[in-house]
Amino acid sequence: GVRLTPLANPPVDIRGSEAPSLRSDSQDRLDRLVLLSLAGLLIILPFFDGGRSSEVRAFFVPFVSLLFGVALFLGNRTLPVRGYILLGLCLAVLSIRSVYLDLSLQASLLLLSYFLAFSLTSVVSSERNRVVLLYSLLFSGLFAAAAALATYLSAPPGSLEAAALRGTFHYPNGLTGFLLVTFYPAAALFLHAEGRKAWGLGLASSIMLLAILLTRSRGGWLAFLLALLFWAIQERALLVRKWRGVAAVGLLVVAMAWASTQKSGFHRYAEHAATLTSAATSTSADPSFYYRRHVYAWALQIFLDHPLLGTGPGTFPLVLGSYQKIPYISGLYAHNHYLQTASEMGLLGLFLLLAVLGWLFWNGFKVVRRLSPWSAERSTALGLFAALVASALHAGIDFDWSYPAIAFTVVVEAALLLSYIESPILKAERSDHPRWISAMAVVLLMGTVFLGFCRFYAAVSVRSGKTALLDGMVREAEGAFRRASHIYPLSYASHYWLSVTLSEQGKQEEAVREAKAALRLNPHDGHAHRHLGKIMWRVGELDEAENALARAVQLEPASSLEFYADLGGVLLARGHREGAHRIYQRATEIFTPELVLSKNARCLAPADRYVLAGILESMSGVAGSRGEIAKELRKPDLRGICREGLKAGFTSPEATIITHWNAAREGKVDVLLASYAEELRQRFNSASVDLPGWAQDASVSRIVGMSAGENDAWVVYEVNAGGRRLRLRDRLKLAGDGWRLVRLRR
Repeated sequence: GVRLTPLANPPVDIRGSEAPSLRSDSQDRLDRLVLLSLAGLLIILPFFDGGRSSEVRAFFVPFVSLLFGVALFLGNRTLPVRGYILLGLCLAVLSIRSVYLDLSLQASLLLLSYFLAFSLTSVVSSERNRVVLLYSLLFSGLFAAAAALATYLSAPPGSLEAAALRGTFHYPNGLTGFLLVTFYPAAALFLHAEGRKAWGLGLASSIMLLAILLTRSRGGWLAFLLALLFWAIQERALLVRKWRGVAAVGLLVVAMAWASTQKSGFHRYAEHAATLTSAATSTSADPSFYYRRHVYAWALQIFLDHPLLGTGPGTFPLVLGSYQKIPYISGLYAHNHYLQTASEMGLLGLFLLLAVLGWLFWNGFKVVRRLSPWSAERSTALGLFAALVASALHAGIDFDWSYPAIAFTVVVEAALLLSYIESPILKAERSDHPRWISAMAVVLLMGTVFLGFCRFYAAVSVRSGKTALLDGMVREAEGAFRRASHIYPLSYASHYWLSVTLSEQGKQEEAVREAKAALRLNPHDGHAHRHLGKIMWRVGELDEAENALARAVQLEPASSLEFYADLGGVLLARGHREGAHRIYQRATEIFTPELVLSKNARCLAPADRYVLAGILESMSGVAGSRGEIAKELRKPDLRGICREGLKAGFTSPEATIITHWNAAREGKVDVLLASYAEELRQRFNSASVDLPGWAQDASVSRIVGMSAGENDAWVVYEVNAGGRRLRLRDRLKLAGDGWRLVRLRR
């Protein structure tokens, strides 16, 4: 019969009260670390080629993996460990059976990192943290658009940068794809802002809208408008209520667009957009539509030949060379992410991609429907949903998700959208994991971090080695390539460039060994076979040289004109003139003079006109119509390489060389003599030749050969003066508004 009453101050259970408090503080600190890391990545990634550079990709993987590992080791039980293991095992299987292991490892590591980023975003997406990430998205899009606009407005008229907005993505459609996923969350924040905050968000939205317009990306415009229509219908009540602000944004965009396009004419954009109606016609001559039709057909054929598991993640640019039928079509991407996934990972990968998208949109739409109308939460969720819809649409006609900056932003937005409800993935992971599951996760995580760091170190070393090689520091370049190949033996690039460096030093045996090592890593690449063939030719092993070069032509018949030129050269060296003639004839049927002289060829393969000239000269001697065509092809090309509107006289490497030698005619003979004095002393007896007079009369006669990209070039050319001929080889680099001779080398 004892009556118990509660105590006013019950005793404290230390294990039951203090411990949870400590765990809560620790979890808060961890959440802040993850949150700031994700926000930093959202803002930084776009400024490094959209995250596409090898160094940034390789850094991104271990960084996100370590972040996930810290969260896991500090006791976060909601992380999807089982899903991570399952995805890792699937990607490992696809990579092992890939036609090129290193490319597949890179793609697989990125996919794993995106999964980890989605998981980390999900576990830290509280209401307060969600706002931080939303504003990070806003600033990311705003900074990318502002940087691109600054370059666009300062570009000289007629230049590549003035033709369309591209920014740090270096491709208009890439910048458009990024702005598609950052604009709609910004617009959602704008609808619920007041006062100065509303003006700031309205200005930010206007700048991103203007940037989307100035990219001149017709596919991006179409995806944007379709998503905008869906978003506007859903938000019609709020748009009507804030019609003044919305109208101000629209008028500001029109005014800025008109001001920025006065030189080209604002009507040009309407004409450009009108060409979308011809996209579906097979007779369209528009280069963008023309190339896509062919690339889509080749990607579909790859899928049909490898329907179950594909050729391996990330291998599309390698395999396409064997299917390509027309030269000068860029084959790095299929310009359709769904087709590219099918070709690389077969039906399994395509089914998983579509299943994930279907699951995401189904749950995302339920989120939007369940949230209260007129609420800021519903507008934010709807903005995220519209951004994902726009990105999924644009991925069907371009390669948005091949940019880590875009793919990472998409997965962060997907996690933010689903954070309004309890995620089924995270809900399934609430219980403690068995030890063997945790052990597998730790091993996989350590492997991901290790491979990521090795690839990062190798990528940095290869980049520094190539820079040293261009600057003539051959020994330093060799050391960099050796370090890369030791730390990451799967690096094809390190073995390839090490072989090039050794060959330049006359170490032919080692060069052959490294070339064969590169070929073992990448046996389906015609360039690897061509490189080995050239070295074998150099050391006199003509049988092996012919076999390697023939294999290059067989693997990639429409990939490179140089394959045919080298194979024909080996056949001529062996005395097989008929065989060489057949190879050359085949080359001229694929790489016709019209194609070689086209603007697209000048951008993708600027030296091909001189290669074709050599082939035609070998076929016809010095006479006949082919000889006349060859003479025309040998003339210096004054057009830019992927760039227009450069400084007069410096529009191309060839134009720069001509300008340099023409300086002698303007009384600047001392400049030429100072630059070429050593070469002149070697070729002429300075006691019997009037060097100033010789230089005064010198002129560039023809281009013998060239190795050039968008920013660097080596040009071999001949100079005639006083009845004598001098052959020179100079290096040039694109700097500012023209090309510059940066170092003279003989």
